[in-house]
Amino acid sequence: MDVSDGAALVMVSLADGPRHPAAIIEDVAQTAHRDLAVGTLYGILDRMIGEGLVVRAAPEGRRRPYELTGAGRAELSGYLAVMSSALEVGQQRLAQA
Repeated sequence: MDVSDGAALVMVSLADGPRHPAAIIEDVAQTAHRDLAVGTLYGILDRMIGEGLVVRAAPEGRRRPYELTGAGRAELSGYLAVMSSALEVGQQRLAQA
């Protein structure tokens, strides 16, 4: 999967357990200071379900949470490793400029 910023933010939100869409939107807003539109979120979730990275969790009343699969956790881990390396290089280059 070619991870988009939105997908990465959703995966980070789901990394500590299942969340329903409203909680994902709230978590992304609090942790990344980004507004994620409902339609955008559902598009990301649908794509990640199709790729086996996310599944629908057991319903919680009327709420329909989503959770990362093992493949989703592996994808997130790899993405974060790449981004961590890029962040380090970027900071070094800015410091040298």
